[in-house]
Amino acid sequence: MNAADPAVECANTDTTKCVFEQTDTGMPVISNATISTASTITLTGTGFFTTDYTTVVEFGGVKADNVTVSSALSIEAKWTKGVPVVANATAPILYF
Repeated sequence: MNAADPAVECANTDTTKCVFEQTDTGMPVISNATISTASTITLTGTGFFTTDYTTVVEFGGVKADNVTVSSALSIEAKWTKGVPVVANATAPILYF
């Protein structure tokens, strides 16, 4: 989607599935990801949305079972079976 182009069309036949919101604030930035325990990754950065968004963290293709946005600077993602093991260096993916 090109945010500068106001003519965005929905590719889904159910147009209620094509809802998006453009914010005036900048996008979140992850500056560091740390495995803080065997089941937890802590993300630090700036601009994390603290309200009105569902936050998802994915690592190694596995979504965290629980994600807590502690502040605009910190997010904690927990996997009940432990942080997924990956063969190669992998960055966590953050969705709002």
